[in-house]
Amino acid sequence: PSKGKRPEPNVLPRSVAHSALVSRGGHLRSLLLSSLEACLFPPDAMVHCKKAAEAFVVRCESLFLHIIRLANASRARRFRRLAHYFGDFNTLQHEAWQLDEELKRTFASNLQYQRPCWVWVMEQCLNAMIAKLL
Repeated sequence: PSKGKRPEPNVLPRSVAHSALVSRGGHLRSLLLSSLEACLFPPDAMVHCKKAAEAFVVRCESLFLHIIRLANASRARRFRRLAHYFGDFNTLQHEAWQLDEELKRTFASNLQYQRPCWVWVMEQCLNAMIAKLL
């Protein structure tokens, strides 16, 4: 490659990552749930708030799958396309807030933290913003 120009990414790692995360029976989902639990999301929420929690996790899976696909794109494409996902993060924040409200109603004082989903989405969004700026 010429001086100052970075080589274009290889599509093979993206394909391998995609197949590993999607086709292995919910590996991405288990990673998302463990990440949420690290922010004090109650594991029992998938049972007691099944409808809202399931919808939230499905939305998260979709968004993060798109971001993973974008990870091996060219630098210019990543920069252009990542901005489009911030609207999805905004929608996800509103859904997280609503899920947190349902968690409060369901778990009341047993909920360790008042806004586990919203804080988790904010953290993911801020990480994406930092990645865009770098």
